[in-house]
Amino acid sequence: MEKNKKGLIAVLIVIIVLLLCALGYLLFGKDLLNKKENNAVIQPEVVTEITTEELYKTYLANLKKEITTKYDEYNNNVVSGKSRYLDTTYDFTIKKNLDLVFTTDDKKYNNYKVSENVLNMFLIDAGNGGYTLLYYIKTDGSLNKMCIDCLAEEEKVKVEQVDKKYIVNVTQGLFDYEFSGSPEPIFIDIKGNMFID
Repeated sequence: MEKNKKGLIAVLIVIIVLLLCALGYLLFGKDLLNKKENNAVIQPEVVTEITTEELYKTYLANLKKEITTKYDEYNNNVVSGKSRYLDTTYDFTIKKNLDLVFTTDDKKYNNYKVSENVLNMFLIDAGNGGYTLLYYIKTDGSLNKMCIDCLAEEEKVKVEQVDKKYIVNVTQGLFDYEFSGSPEPIFIDIKGNMFID
């Protein structure tokens, strides 16, 4: 009988030890194993920064693809205005083939090709009592401008390249408004930086 008690106690001790081991594994061991597994699986992510030039090239390529697939004979990018110096209204159109054409209501200019490989354009007033300018971005990333109202004096379309890089938007600004006020362009680049002449 004494032997049976000792055997029973030994079995109970083994069962208790097994239960404690199982409980310890459930409480601590499983978490440690998972942490080791997670640490082994998770690798630090290597972040490669895209240069401004690469980002801008991607922007230009995407914009070109969108224009050439979505524009057609009846759907184009068009901006219109009225010139008090030319005494006419006008339109600038970027066509599917990326040509920028200029047309006036008086037909002095009728589908006049200003440039090719044009992706976007912006009409901006500049100067105190000044002129309306057309800024446009080409597929090579260059920013160009044309003075529309200057045609009243020069009678010839004149385009100048602007010394700004990575430009995605040209918007209207008004400066020194406290005194006389002067409208001028604000240039915004691919990273959101603003430039004011």
